[in-house]
Amino acid sequence: MPDLSIVIVGLLVAVLAFVTMFLAITSQMFRSSRKKEIETPWREFAALHNLKYEECDDPVNPGRICGQYHERWIELSAYSDDRDGFLALYMGLTVGMHNTAASSLTLRQLHPPTRPQVTTRNWMLSKLPFRNPEIVIAPPEVRGDADRRFLMMSSPEDYTMRLFNFNIALHKSIAKLHPTAMNLTLDKQLQFDQLGIERDAEYMAFLLDLMCNLADTVEKLNEVQRQRRTWEKTQPKRPAAVAVGQRQLYPFP
Repeated sequence: MPDLSIVIVGLLVAVLAFVTMFLAITSQMFRSSRKKEIETPWREFAALHNLKYEECDDPVNPGRICGQYHERWIELSAYSDDRDGFLALYMGLTVGMHNTAASSLTLRQLHPPTRPQVTTRNWMLSKLPFRNPEIVIAPPEVRGDADRRFLMMSSPEDYTMRLFNFNIALHKSIAKLHPTAMNLTLDKQLQFDQLGIERDAEYMAFLLDLMCNLADTVEKLNEVQRQRRTWEKTQPKRPAAVAVGQRQLYPFP
């Protein structure tokens, strides 16, 4: 007859294995259901705007939407991440640009950090790679689903202010999309109300229009800078100043 302690240990191991397997299956079912919740409206959105929906073999992540939108190549994709201890869907939107050093403009929608010692501002900046113009939006704090106020930051850090100060028409176009969509703050951030979620067709259309407007502004800003550089090359060089006491005098008027 086997020792009672061995039997108890065996039962505990079996129970632990069963619980682990049950939690894994439950987690997988939750992720799959989340994927299905997004897949269906994404397919409908793609069909509505004559875009292409490409399926993803991953059992968790949805596919991607791509195609021509307002004469620009766009790509909308998402992926799941549970490194912070909860399942979060990250959404990325890339819009093609023309006649600029950067070929595209990317927007990422991220979920806030769960660690209280990490400020949202520093966390967002750590997510921004310094290469192509990139913008990230995320909730400023974890205050539940009732809080729909979002922050928008950019790489380089002052990029948002440069964009939105450059062309007042962009303010008007966004205000036309939604009267309370955005509110510029003084610390190089853009604050706005989230219009929906990643499975909300109206919200996705707003993001696409917003990114196309941003790309228009980037191209205009780039063209103005190019024209200025061309103009500066045609100007005669100013003669060097001659120091006289505390004043700087030029030899010619």
